Amino acid sequence: MKAILTGSLAAAIVAASIGAAVAQDADRQFRRDVRKACMAAASEVLERPRVRLDRVGSESYGMGIVNGVAYDTGERERAICVYNKATGEAEIGSFMPKPKNRKARRKRPDAYETGMPPMPQSTDNPDTMNGAKAN
Repeated sequence: MKAILTGSLAAAIVAASIGAAVAQDADRQFRRDVRKACMAAASEVLERPRVRLDRVGSESYGMGIVNGVAYDTGERERAICVYNKATGEAEIGSFMPKPKNRKARRKRPDAYETGMPPMPQSTDNPDTMNGAKAN
C-alpha cells in the first residue's frame, strides 16, 4: 500500500513539473510572438523600436509599450501595441501624449537677480557672529 501511494505521489510530482515546464515554454513562446509582431508593426512608424511587454496580457490580447524615434518628427515617442491572440496580428495605437513637465526646481535667486544684498551666512561657530570674527 505504501509503495503504491509513494509511486502515485512521485508520478503526480513528475507530471506537475512537466506541466509547469510546458506552460513556461508556452509563455516564453507567446512573449516572443508578441514582441516580434509588435516590433514589426512599430517599425512602420518608429525608428529602432523597443518593446516592453505586459507579461500576461488579457484573455484575448497581448500588450506592450513601444518606444522609438518617430520617422516623421524625429522625436522620441511611445505607443501601445495590442496583439490579437486569435489572429496573431499586432496593431500600434496613436502616440501617447508626452508627460507635462513637473514644476522645475527653481533655483533660489541670488542678490544680482533680486537687487537685494545677499543674506549673511550663519555658522555654528560661537566665535563668529553673522560671519564676522569676534575679537
